[in-house]
Amino acid sequence: MGPLKLMSPETGTPDVLVETPVVLIADHTDTLLRATLDGGSISSQGEDIAAPFVNNQQLHRVVAPWITNRLSLVAAYPNRKFLPARGRVFLEHLIAHVRANMAQATARAQSR
Repeated sequence: MGPLKLMSPETGTPDVLVETPVVLIADHTDTLLRATLDGGSISSQGEDIAAPFVNNQQLHRVVAPWITNRLSLVAAYPNRKFLPARGRVFLEHLIAHVRANMAQATARAQSR
């Protein structure tokens, strides 16, 4: 699987590569999250996914301020003019939802 790359963009600390033994590999985020919540040790989760579990103390951030990755979501369409209304509404909702979750996660992290 290779080493886990830890980055700390806020502190400017150089990236660190950490060898980690892999116990479970899955393409499904919920599977990895459930395994972690059920005692499967440590996993790498997005802040927006982990935030509810961190807030109620089911999960704890163990390598703060380090992060393992940045998520990029891209919506490709040839021309906004021809984007169906349902697609535009979905994208606007998704953008607002992600921004709100990230703002909450950032505020919580800064308050610690």
